[in-house]
Parts: sequence; structure tokens; C-alpha cells
Amino acid sequence: MAIKDRQTGKTINTDFMAVALGGDMNCYGVARAFYEAYGVRTVMLGRIPIFPTARSRLFSDRLYDADLLDTDVLIRLLTQVEEKYRGVKKFVFATNDDYVRHIIHNRKTIEAISDDYIVPVISEELFDRLDDKDSFYEVCEEYGLPYPKSVVFDCVSDDPETFVIPFEYPVFMKPSSNVIYFNYEFEGKQKGYRIDTPDQFREVMGRIQASGYPDKFIVQEYVDGDDDSMFIYSAYCDRKGKVRMMSGGQILMHDRTPELIGNYNAICGARDDGLMQTLAAFLEKIGFTGICHFDIQYDSKRGGYVVFEINIRQGRSNYYMTASGMNFARLLAEDYLGGSEPDADGYVIADRPFIVSNVSRANLARAIGKDRVHRIPADRFFRFQLAPYDRSLRNRIYMLRLEKSMMRDYMKYNK
Repeated sequence: MAIKDRQTGKTINTDFMAVALGGDMNCYGVARAFYEAYGVRTVMLGRIPIFPTARSRLFSDRLYDADLLDTDVLIRLLTQVEEKYRGVKKFVFATNDDYVRHIIHNRKTIEAISDDYIVPVISEELFDRLDDKDSFYEVCEEYGLPYPKSVVFDCVSDDPETFVIPFEYPVFMKPSSNVIYFNYEFEGKQKGYRIDTPDQFREVMGRIQASGYPDKFIVQEYVDGDDDSMFIYSAYCDRKGKVRMMSGGQILMHDRTPELIGNYNAICGARDDGLMQTLAAFLEKIGFTGICHFDIQYDSKRGGYVVFEINIRQGRSNYYMTASGMNFARLLAEDYLGGSEPDADGYVIADRPFIVSNVSRANLARAIGKDRVHRIPADRFFRFQLAPYDRSLRNRIYMLRLEKSMMRDYMKYNK
């Protein structure tokens, strides 16, 4: 069967769909991309039903199992999907770090279920180098990618009483492995920590060590700046490791609650050609394939950007790529199923103006100012979790409650 791209008119001569692990906003963005490009619905594998995917019309099936991170469970569910959708090519996506590691570790087993499974990810070896913050900064050093000055604290062998930090406070620290860190709980746990004094460092690190967390923490120079100094840049690298698309976003509204710091509630378009050239060269040198995004901040002191991390998947806020003019479902379909090389000799820069937000246009204007919001036309304002063709009364009510909570927390932590 031939499926026609709704925007370009190109035809892909096969049946295909997405299978996404996870049920959050990231998964919704994946399903939305495939639906808007080709009118195909996604299969979701999750642990429990959650908003916004639980009642969305963008999914043809939802399979739940609390033990999804168990290999046997994953393979059983994917086998069920294959039995129902035989002859349909299936792109497998992960929507958080746990699931990324899961599908990369089990890639060969997944592909053995059927030739119709496509797992567009990097090798396990490269994943380990990039996912661990410590080794990622070593890769940055090797290939000339700017990153903040950092030292590594080993939670097993180092002593916070005697540990030397060779730069001034404040500092910022974060776990070397989010996947491992996720499994440990303690009072005051955060995704990352701004540390203002040596006493605070000793107190926080003591609680982390007492939790039993057995890995490392990255302690780095604190790069000061408001939400406007923070950026996300995404890329798609084809099967041969060639960068085919880049898209940039500037953070307008950042989630500042301790548990969710690092998540973005509103993004507008951004474009810096020099930065994109640097990132593209880096990706091609290391042989990256598939989708990734970089978390970046502009450091006014050094007069340039620093890269905090690379995420080996589409981001939680991945719909911003589609809004910027480059639907990644189209890139994958043409790369793996189109039967020809991509048209572009280099990479396409997606730079259509947009705002994508978790809160309404009116609330975003209240939070960051009307001028900054209204300079983008109303028809270029999108909601992450509420596609206009996929709205129900129940989801609207849930989103209104969630939006109220977001605004309350933003105003509280942004004083």
C-alpha cells in the first residue's frame, strides 16, 4: 500500500507505523508527528495509563504492563503487536532514558521478532559513552564541543568533607546516570542541584550517599542565566551517519519545581548557524544515527554556548520540531522506506516561527509578557498535549487543572 505525505505529496510504498514505549508528552508528540505526516496511528506500550495518551485518538492500541522494563515482558508485548500488524513496518521509539537503554540493549532481540521492526538507535557502546555525563564530557573534549568545567564525585569512594572543587561557588551538580539515579529515593531529591556553599555541598551529598546511590555525580561550574539563555537543538542523522535535519528552540518558560527542573513548558524558534554547524560536525564525527537533542545554555561570561548533555532520543518537547517545519516521521520514512537517498546534500534547517506551549497563549503572556508572545501569530501557537483535532472534554478539564498547577508553581519559583 502506498502512503502519501500530506505536506510534500511524496509517496512511501509500504505500510508503516510507530510503536512508542511510554505514555507521556514525548509519546504524544511521536504519535502526533506520524499522524500529521501520514495519517497513521501509533501503538503505545506503557506501564500505566497516563495523560495525555490514555484517551487520545492518535493511538490504535495501548498495551500496559507494570513490568515493561523486563526484557521478557517487552518482547511478549512486541510479539503481540507483530501478530496483529503483520506486514506493517514498525518504528520503535523510546520516550525516556530507561526505555532508551531498554531498546538499545534488546535491539537484536526486537529485530529478531520480525524484519518489520525498525529500531533507529545507536550502538550500545556509543550509547554508554554519551549517556554517562562523565564520559560524554570526555567525548566533548576529544571533539572540541564546548562544555562547562566539571569534576566528578564518586559517591562510593569520595568523601564530601575533603573533596576539592577547583572553581568558585555556586556550582551545579547532577547524577552521571539518570537511569541509575531514578531508582533511589531520599528527602529533598532533585534532578539537579544548585549548590551555593561548601556546607550545602557536604549536606546534600551526604544525603545522596546515604540513599545508597552507587554511581557518580558531575559537579560543574554554574552557568547563570534566565530561561532565555537556555536552548534545545535537535537533529536527525540518517542510517549512514549523515546529519539531515537540525531544528532549534529557545526556552520561554522553564519548569522550576525541584522534581521537574529541566523540563520545558514553552519554546519558541531559535537559529544559530554557527552552533548548528558545530553540533552537526560533532554528530558526524562520532557516527551518530537516529534522533537526538542537545541541552544548551548561552554563557554571557565566556560569550558563547556550553553543551550540558545530549539525549539519545527525541525530546519530551519533541513536537517543537514538527512546529518548526520538519516532521521527523517524514525523515525516518524517507530514510528507511523511501527507496531513495534524501534530497538534501547537506542538512535542512527547520526554522518556521512558532511557539509550542503547555499553557494557553493568555497564560503564557501573563507569565513572560504580551509582547514576546503576540509577536508570533496565533496560527503559529501550538499546544504540546492538545492537538486541535484530538480534544475531548475530559482531556480539556485535566489540562486546565495541570495548567493551573504549572502557572502556580512558575509564579512561586520565579519570584
